[in-house]
Amino acid sequence: MVSQLIGSTPPKHTRAVTLALRDVVKRNGLTPGEWVVACSGGPDSLALTFAVADLGGRMGAEVRAVIVDHGLRNESAEEAERTRLLLEKWKIAARVVPVSVGSEGGIEAAAREARYGALRENSGAGAVVFLGHTMDDQAESVLLGLGRGSGARSLSGMREVVREDAPSSRTWVRPLLGVRRWDTEGMCAELGLEPVQDPSNRLQGGWARADGGPLPRVAVRRRVIPSLGEALGRDVVPLLARSAQLLDADASALEEWAGRCWRPGEALVVEDLAGLPLAVRSRLLKDAAERAGAAHLTQAHVSALDRLVVGYEGGAPIDLPGGVKAWREREPELKREPERELREQQREPRANGRGEGKRDRTVRRLIKIMKTS
Repeated sequence: MVSQLIGSTPPKHTRAVTLALRDVVKRNGLTPGEWVVACSGGPDSLALTFAVADLGGRMGAEVRAVIVDHGLRNESAEEAERTRLLLEKWKIAARVVPVSVGSEGGIEAAAREARYGALRENSGAGAVVFLGHTMDDQAESVLLGLGRGSGARSLSGMREVVREDAPSSRTWVRPLLGVRRWDTEGMCAELGLEPVQDPSNRLQGGWARADGGPLPRVAVRRRVIPSLGEALGRDVVPLLARSAQLLDADASALEEWAGRCWRPGEALVVEDLAGLPLAVRSRLLKDAAERAGAAHLTQAHVSALDRLVVGYEGGAPIDLPGGVKAWREREPELKREPERELREQQREPRANGRGEGKRDRTVRRLIKIMKTS
């Protein structure tokens, strides 16, 4: 069994991986049940699969691996089958799932979309899905976000745990964000495992951009991080990962603040929104738009929504992706409590001796965000 292979006193790199997994499972209160591991056959996911099978077997979880074959290389089907046979040799249940990869958003984004779709289709409600991203992947994500001019949430990289709402209620877990790539590679070597070497991770010989250059993540991995480390005279990966943690805490606090200021179903009142800090208001508006059905919102979309609140000069409704429109309108004859209305009138400054200039407080200005097609 795998637990006998890893044993109670694993060697250096295996210990780093298994301890990280155990700590994340314990810290997040993950319980035995359906545990699914996304396994590409590469060193990161292969090491994670063995670690999850070991821990899950000890805890009584039902562990199985899902090997997604993107079909983008002639060798991919053979590599996926070889990985399945390796896992089954060690009594780890595994299934190969072929997918079709589109072209929208680029090859990396399309492959990711297909992969996560396959993982959803091959995991039930309440399942825990383990992903093999490491600290090195996290550092790359931070730099890629900087290159896009992203905000705090994107720069915070990948989250350790993401819980889906009902009815799916899946939990997505990245237990190796504190583990280096050399540990997963070292674990494979210590256990005598031969991982798949994907050429798409190389500067040359793998996937490429339309202009023939390397894919952004590969270029960041092979060029940017080594150059940055050389320029600063230190290993930048843990520093970038630490920045991601700090930004995650900041972004989470701002999202919580925005959530306290507006609940789904409540009106989006211009006067209320205008009094919020931009960092809170923009998150609130983005959340409202996404709940209305908008998808793939960019900073330009969020800025356009914010101009409905601050700096509004009229104009046509804003078109958002997903067939959603946003506009500003006035809500007439708002019923108010008589005592509150009297107090507000008494506090209202007068423009002249006749009381002219008092603003009509029975009318609210609203932001409407609705799916129209």
